[in-house]
Amino acid sequence: MKKLLFIVLLATTNVLNAQNYNLSFEAWEGSFNVPINDSCTLPLNPAVNSSGDRLPQWSANPGVLRTTDAHSGNYAAVVCMWYYARTGILGLGQDSTEDIICKNYFPQKLYGISGYYKYLTDSFAPNDIHNKNAIGHIRTYKINPANNMLEVLTHDSLVFTKSNAYAPYQIIINYPDSLSSPDSISVWFESKNNDLTNVTCSYAHFLYLDDLNFHFSPMSVGARKPALKKKVNIYPSPANGTVYLSYDNELRVEGMWLSDLSGRKIKTFDPQAKSLAVKPYPAGIYLLHIQSVQGHIIKKIVLQ
Repeated sequence: MKKLLFIVLLATTNVLNAQNYNLSFEAWEGSFNVPINDSCTLPLNPAVNSSGDRLPQWSANPGVLRTTDAHSGNYAAVVCMWYYARTGILGLGQDSTEDIICKNYFPQKLYGISGYYKYLTDSFAPNDIHNKNAIGHIRTYKINPANNMLEVLTHDSLVFTKSNAYAPYQIIINYPDSLSSPDSISVWFESKNNDLTNVTCSYAHFLYLDDLNFHFSPMSVGARKPALKKKVNIYPSPANGTVYLSYDNELRVEGMWLSDLSGRKIKTFDPQAKSLAVKPYPAGIYLLHIQSVQGHIIKKIVLQ
């Protein structure tokens, strides 16, 4: 059953040619004759876009543009949230439906990505009251042998800081252990905000991306890799009955669950909970999974 499910998984994911990721965003399809000339245009340079534009090997909604302001070569991609107050999404893998995050199969184990970016905001709202942000994501998946279901193995993210010039970045995949290897992977970038009550140029912000590099060998941690684990404290250890969490408001938790060391999910908790009831479970070592906007955190819990 597991073997059959894995074959189906490979058939339904995007099997990508290692030479054709279009990571420098040089190959575009469609006509580029519709300039953006309204009050929400890109802050520092013109870009052109039309409804027929396509970026081969990627899925993109209308919030993705081509620009000649590239780090190298002729073009770069711009992921923007602008006048229509809509999240811009650029995802690896081709899908005909907008806002779909594709699952991709890699013949080698992926350890992370790196590249160059700029992150610009408009001049209409110098004080960011709408909590705008641009985020890069890598999510990996693995078939759980206990139930033959495809589950999230890791989720690592980077919240980009503002930069008027191209700067390097990297997103490293934090596998639970050195033996973990995913069955499929999603990579996507998004520009969004958390206030959709109005349509205004104050939402305009633009993430420029160029010269991506996929790493199929272990990566060294750079200065821009957030130390997510350090943001969460779990006590007491060992615990008996209840585990308590503490973390700052910067960490935005979306999901939380307990698993055993094999990764089998045991219990799901309220994402906003700061005290977790673990009394029914036998003594031993467990893994607490915390899924946040900034990435996936795994912390050990010792029960006595």
